[in-house]
Amino acid sequence: MERMLSIREALWNAVSEELRENDKICIWGEGVTSKIAFDYPELLRSFPHNIQNMPISEACIVSAGLGASLIGLKPILDLSFDDLVPRAMDEILNQAAKARYVTGGESKPSMIIKIDLPPVRCAQTGQRLESLLMRIPGVAVALPSTPSDAMGLMKASLRTNDVVIMIEDRWITTKEHVSPNEIKFGTAAIRRKGSDVTLISYGYMILQAQEIANDLAKRGIDVEVLDLRTLAPLDVNTIFDSVKKTGRVITLEGGWRSCGVGAEICTMICENMMDQLDSPPIRLAAEMTHIPTSSALRMKVFPSKEQIIQSIEETVVSKV
Repeated sequence: MERMLSIREALWNAVSEELRENDKICIWGEGVTSKIAFDYPELLRSFPHNIQNMPISEACIVSAGLGASLIGLKPILDLSFDDLVPRAMDEILNQAAKARYVTGGESKPSMIIKIDLPPVRCAQTGQRLESLLMRIPGVAVALPSTPSDAMGLMKASLRTNDVVIMIEDRWITTKEHVSPNEIKFGTAAIRRKGSDVTLISYGYMILQAQEIANDLAKRGIDVEVLDLRTLAPLDVNTIFDSVKKTGRVITLEGGWRSCGVGAEICTMICENMMDQLDSPPIRLAAEMTHIPTSSALRMKVFPSKEQIIQSIEETVVSKV
């Protein structure tokens, strides 16, 4: 049955539905018995023995979750903001991601690390670190841009035996009718078909990309918008097929430009299909700087609508 939900509501509805079928699912995090994320109060009323408040230590939460997964539980570990993920990076990078490999497949960690991309507030809050996480072998990374994708990817995460990082982009506030269909990891979505240029993005930036594509269509520029949905694994086939069709590509992200998601995608395209491009790939991303303290300057770090439109117009008329 379809329901009108936000991304956050879709995520906790997926968890609630799977909890009814699998009592090994547990939710551990900082303040999970009281805070609003995931609508924990509602989950706590329905599943009081599956939710555990944890110490304020991201390393402790991931370590405990890894141990629990190795004895058969399915933990969802809420680390809150992605700005806090570096505090647990050793546990994610060197322990959870490698447990299966260093034991010859004997250990099978199955866990979800849930983090948020919060509103931009200061130099230490609102950073977008997803490109750091997609570089870790043994970890899957999802970043849905719609409530339907959030529901489907969370269901897939709860049914897999892998380590998954589920990222909620809190810049997205829209609601939509959601059906409980699982979405396979590594499956991108074409949000808008076009023939002039492929605009690749994910999360909140997809909403901006779709708006710009619709505006440019009125001026005769046909933009294809590709939503990655998962950063690890990437849907390489869909990316290549779209770029082959348009001959031009622009990547758009809220993370830093250097060594970012766009850098990886543009490199893959140049390595495999450079002779099929009509113009060089373009990367649009956050400036290589800290988020300003001034509220008037914070959003200037990220690609503006004017920058995106100018890049699209320039690449459409250019030739290699």
